[in-house]
Order: sequence, then C-alpha cells, then structure tokens
Amino acid sequence: MALLPNAGSFNWYFSNVDLTGITYISYTSTFYGFKSADYVLISHNFTQSPDKFKIIDDHNASTPPMGWDTNINGDWYFDGNTTTLTYLVSGKLPLQRQAVPGILDSTMSNNNVNVEVYRCYYTNCNTPPPPTPPIYYPTGKELWSNRYFWESSPENNYTVPEEGSNVVIPAGKWVVADIDLPSLNKLIIYGVLELRNLTDNSTARAAATFRTTVLNATYIFIQGGRLIGGTKDEPFQGELHIVLRGNHSTPKFPLPGGPNQGSKVLGVFGQLDLHGLPRSVYRTKLANTASAGSQTITVRDPVDWQVGEDILITTTSYNAWQTETRSIFAVSSDRRTLTLNVSLSFNHTANTYLVPNTTLNYTLAADVALLSRNIKIIGEDYPGWYSESFGARVLVSTFSANGMEYRGNARIENVEFYHSGQEGYRDPTDPRYSLAFLNLGEVLSNESYVKGCAFHNGFSPAIGVFYTNGLDIDDNVIYFTVGEGIRVWGERVNVRRNLVALAWYIPRPGTSQGSNLWLAGIEISEGADIVLQDNVVSGFERAAYRIDGESCHNFIDPSQQWSNNEAYGGLYGVYMNGDGLPDCSLIRGFKLWKCWDYGIYAQVLYVDRTA
Repeated sequence: MALLPNAGSFNWYFSNVDLTGITYISYTSTFYGFKSADYVLISHNFTQSPDKFKIIDDHNASTPPMGWDTNINGDWYFDGNTTTLTYLVSGKLPLQRQAVPGILDSTMSNNNVNVEVYRCYYTNCNTPPPPTPPIYYPTGKELWSNRYFWESSPENNYTVPEEGSNVVIPAGKWVVADIDLPSLNKLIIYGVLELRNLTDNSTARAAATFRTTVLNATYIFIQGGRLIGGTKDEPFQGELHIVLRGNHSTPKFPLPGGPNQGSKVLGVFGQLDLHGLPRSVYRTKLANTASAGSQTITVRDPVDWQVGEDILITTTSYNAWQTETRSIFAVSSDRRTLTLNVSLSFNHTANTYLVPNTTLNYTLAADVALLSRNIKIIGEDYPGWYSESFGARVLVSTFSANGMEYRGNARIENVEFYHSGQEGYRDPTDPRYSLAFLNLGEVLSNESYVKGCAFHNGFSPAIGVFYTNGLDIDDNVIYFTVGEGIRVWGERVNVRRNLVALAWYIPRPGTSQGSNLWLAGIEISEGADIVLQDNVVSGFERAAYRIDGESCHNFIDPSQQWSNNEAYGGLYGVYMNGDGLPDCSLIRGFKLWKCWDYGIYAQVLYVDRTA
C-alpha cells in the first residue's frame, strides 16, 4: 500500500525483482478515495516492446501528453522510444463509481485497474487459421535426413533445417529424427515428431551402441500434434536429452486465449509421450546407519542402479541441508551395498525401536533414492544462470484460437528434470514450475500422468496441478526445490510413493524470514478428494505436508484411504492453518519424527453458533 500525492506522475517498479526481459505483466490494483478532480499517472518501464495493453478495458492508445483535461480513467500511452507505458487513473466522469465505506462524501470513489501487458507470438496478434487435424499413417513416415521433404515444405520455406532455424512439423506428417538434429530456435509441432535411438551401426542392438539423441531449442510448441520419445510399451533405450535454452531477456511466447508460455519452454497443447527405461526400485531405506566419513552404504532392498548413476541420501537430523548426493562407484553382488564416489559428510541413521510392553517395533531410517534417468529435460546453463534462477519448464495446458480449443496431455515416465523451473512464477494462473498441468479439467484414464521421474536442483516447485482432475503422480523423486515439491489444486489426484527431499524456503520480496508463507513439501490443501499414500518428505525448511485432512463422515474405499506417509527433518510435519473440511477433518496414516516444532500443527477458526 502506498500514499500518492494528487496530480503526480509515478514510475512503478518492483523492488528486488529482476524484470529484465519481462514483457508480460498482469496485476489488479485499487486506487482509493478519488474525487472528480483527482488523478495520477502511473508508468512502467520495459526492455522490449509489448503488443497488447489493457488497463480497465480494451481500448486504443491515447496520444501524448495525457492529463486530467483531455483523458479519462484507464487511458494509456506507450512510448516506443523509451519502451515506457503510462496510464491514467482519474476521478473524472464518466466513471463507474463505488462509494467508499464509512465516508459520507458520495463524490469519492474507488478506481479498480486490471493491468495486462503482453507480447503476441503471431504478427499483429492475428492468429492464423489452425491446420487441419493430422491423419497419421505408419507407412507415411518421413525421415529428418530426407532433404527432399524439407525442400518441398512451404511451412519451412523449402529449406533444410540448420543451426538456429525455426522448424515446423506440418499437420498430417510423421517425421522421424534419424540423424543428429541442429540446435533450433522454435520447433512447432502440428504433426508428429518421433525421436529415435541413434546408433553408429544400424544393425546393432546392444544399448551400449546408442549415441545420445539431443533435441535443443528455445521453444518447443506442440499445437494439436505429438512429440514422442519412447512409449509405455517401447521405452526409449538410449540417452535422450531435451535441452531448452533462454534467460530473462529471451522474448516470451504468449498464446491467444491461453497462458503465457514464457521461454525456455516445452509447451504441450497436443500430446507428449516421454518414456524412459523403467527401474525396479526408485527409492529404498538405509539398512544400517551410515556414518560421516563412510564411503559405502547398505540399503534395505536390492537395486538395479548402475555405476555412474547419481543417488541421494536424506537427512536424518533437524537440518534439511544434511541431505547429500553422490555417484555410485561400485555395486555389490547382492545389489544392496553401494560404494560412493566421495565419502559422506554427515551421519545418516537407520534404527529400529521396540514399543515398551508390546511386541511392536518401528524403524526410523534415511531414504536413499535414484536421481538418474536415461531421458533428461535440461535447462541449459549460461552466465548468470544462478542469480536469474531461470530453468527449463514443461507446461501442459489449453488455449483456443479461431473457434478451436487445443488441449494438452502428457504421459511422462522415467524422465529426469535438471535445472528446471523459473523462480518467482508461483501463481496458479502462471505456474512456471518444472512441470505444470494447468486448466485441463478431467483427465481420462492414462491420458496424462507423471510416474517414476526425478526432479533435482530446480529453481521452483517441481510439480504443479491446477484446475486439473484425476491425475496420477506416482513414484517420483524430488530433490532441492525452491518451494513445494508437489502442489495440487485439483480433484481426485493420486499422490503415491513420492519422495520430496530438501524443500527450500525463500521469502518473497517484501516479506521477512518469519513470514507466514508456510510452504510445504507436499501441498494438497487446495485440492479435493486427494489420495495420499506411501509418500516421504524429508528435509523441509517449513512444513512437510499441508492438508485439509480426510472426511470424518464420508468413508471411502479402503484402497483410497491415506496411509503410510512419513516426514522428518524440518519444522512442522503436518500443517493446517485455516485449512480443513467443513465440520470435521480426519488426520491419520502419518509417521512423523525429527520435527523441530510440531509433528501436527492445526489452527482453526471456531465459531460459536449457540444462542
């Protein structure tokens, strides 16, 4: 809140927020207590020239200079030379007025502005007619190496793709990437692009002969088409790297009638199939305590993990930052003892305790999990990458153009996300997480899912589900997030067998370290009918789980009941502050230990309705 002198001009910028390259701004603001003669001029500076401006409604730009005499509330002007937007907030009639409560002067009003400023992807913001939906014929596949295909393609200017090209996979075409691909600027998929295993010898079948397949681009945009990197029945066998480039200054990629993709993005408004090699074990427990200085650990279950792959060992103290990552140097013949590339820096415990006067016992032990996968989505590093915290993102969402709606679905299994997510974009309307499902509505069986993936060293929450129902989030390993590991604002979402380790809390600009923004490793308090089973949150700087709880009255199928969820190594295990269900919330199925403040914290509003 700020007090502004009347009849002044003010440049509004956001302190401690790097807006370099930002061309999409939206906010709602209220200017209070305006009389008819009152006005202020508000300006914003940009580094690029946006295409569309909206202050209180859609109307064209005014001519400078602007002022109370010649303009009305909501008028605006953009100076292309200085890339500065200026708009007027005025009490001058005509104006939709709202009386200020508690003030007798009826000539005063509150003026609401709803600012939206963005760049359009299409020239003059005119969306071209959508392509005819493709018809796929397995016998009609084209090879990327076929020059004739590109030289006869009007969508690609009759040119073979080269470094920095904008490439279109036309509708009705199924293109197989059979050679090393150049680094691209934009890749737009109306048809099908199939990424294949590359070998030095086409007759070779051994996995060791596979070369790494690389798809490198600034923007990958699937509009009604399909991108394939392995399927459920035929997972990708070699290494596949999808590398996304960009920084804060990279031009954004907004959509008409849809979200702003930003940049460094894989935007899914069609179908994405990424299936890496399945693993028999994604996470297990330490069998014995591993002491600081040890270079071997023994785990409870035999694992199929390989030499050279990366693992994490969770903290078993109150300090989230005692979570450690190592590479596997050797594996014992029984597949349970792992030799590490570097000795451990901290103790990681595994102890079993007897319950007094019973035959019952319980085990408190560190988790050990696999971070490596053979399909990787990578945010390319660049000078200043750490300070900007600007990684790759995958957005699965919808947009509409010319009367057609494009709806995404994504089947993502056994994929590794590294340096992904874009810090500062947490809101449900623009969640630039490592992976976000936005506005999909009902998800049909196996239409979309996230299974067996690894997210590590990110710059944002890992998985976000917003206004999307019926999604499966299973067997994922999430390490080092800024904010939540998993955040769900949907219905009937299954969250099962996931590990979230080291959920880092960073105060938002303008908030203190003691702010009441209590981020959780797994947040489902804004969801409904969520299934929460067999998850572990370890190493959380605020809360492990933020929940509403289960219903005390509407007993569900026992297979859907919450069970066997664990949290250790943070402040609050289960957190409910203003959360909960009407009448009664049930909390059950949690193992909570090494929680510095509370295992379960519940603060509710009690209303006494008795007469």
